[in-house]
Amino acid sequence: MTQRLRLEVPSDGDVLRQERELRSLRKALDGINGAIVGHAESTVEPAQGSKSAPALADAALWLVLSGGAVRLAATAIREWASVQRGRKVRLTRGEEELEISGKLDPEATRALEQFLGKGSS
Repeated sequence: MTQRLRLEVPSDGDVLRQERELRSLRKALDGINGAIVGHAESTVEPAQGSKSAPALADAALWLVLSGGAVRLAATAIREWASVQRGRKVRLTRGEEELEISGKLDPEATRALEQFLGKGSS
């Protein structure tokens, strides 16, 4: 059975940066054969004292992989994280969580591939 993964980009409250990073990550994953990716939206409340209505923001991505796409997705995520210093992505599947950032050593790359491969068919 194929499970959905949730990918979040921690942004210390900077919603615009978070959306920009998520779109960049989605673009890196979109072209992979065997990967289905989409935005998980949430409501963002306006700043206190503002008269604006709540807005939808891209809070995270969801990702579903078939078995053959695991290594390609791991490579895309690894390369995305290494482009900019301080880039992080948190992957969640059920109760399991993995956070990666920056350049990954071979051990962290294997951990990422194993995490991605657990729910794929």
